[in-house]
Amino acid sequence: MATELADGLWTWRREHPEWDTRADWDPDVACYAVRLAQAMLLIDPLWPEEGSEDFDWLDGIARADRLLVAVLKPDHVRDAAGIAHAYGGRIVAGEAAAGAIAGTAPVHVVAAGEKLLEGIRTLDDARGRGETPLWVPHYRAVAFADGIIGDGDGGLRVWSYPAGLEEAVRAAMTAIADLEPDMVLVGHGAPVTSGGAAALRSALDRPPFEVE
Repeated sequence: MATELADGLWTWRREHPEWDTRADWDPDVACYAVRLAQAMLLIDPLWPEEGSEDFDWLDGIARADRLLVAVLKPDHVRDAAGIAHAYGGRIVAGEAAAGAIAGTAPVHVVAAGEKLLEGIRTLDDARGRGETPLWVPHYRAVAFADGIIGDGDGGLRVWSYPAGLEEAVRAAMTAIADLEPDMVLVGHGAPVTSGGAAALRSALDRPPFEVE
C-alpha cells in the first residue's frame, strides 16, 4: 500500500518491468505523489498492479486534481506517458528525458534551474546523464532519479562519479545539500524523511555505490 511520508506526500513501490538478474539495482523501485495547491504531482511513476489497493488509490488522486507528471531521467520514463494520457495530465522533463518519451500526452521541456509551479525548481546533478532532480520547497524535499540512492541503512550514497566529473558532481550535490532539504526522495532504496541535508553531505564523504 502507498505510504504517506508527510501530509500530502506519498510513495509507492513496484517491481520495475525491465528489471532482470543482470541489473545492478534492486527490482523494486520507488514512485512519488505530491499534493500541491494547484496540482497533483507524480514523480517517475509506474502503474501499480491493476486491481490492487494502490491502483485504486492512484486512480483516485489522479482524477481529483490537475495532474503533472515529472520524469527525472531518460531511463525513468516508466509509465509517465500512459498515466498522463489516461488522466489528461501533462509531463515535465529535461531535454534528454523528453526525447525518450513516446505517446500523445503533452510534454513541457525544462532546463536545470527552471522554476515550475509553486516554487518547484529543476536542479542539475552534474553527472551528465540527463537527470534533473526536483526541489519541492513546500515539503523541503529534493527528489532524485538515481544520482543519489538509499544505502539500505537509512542513509544515502552517490550512485557513481562518472570519470572526470567527480569534482563537478561534488560541487553540484553540495549546492543541493545547501538548500537544507529535510527529505531526500530517491528512486532506488529508501527515502530519507528527516535530516536530508546532513544525509547528503554524509554521502559525499563516502565512496560511491558504483565505482567508475
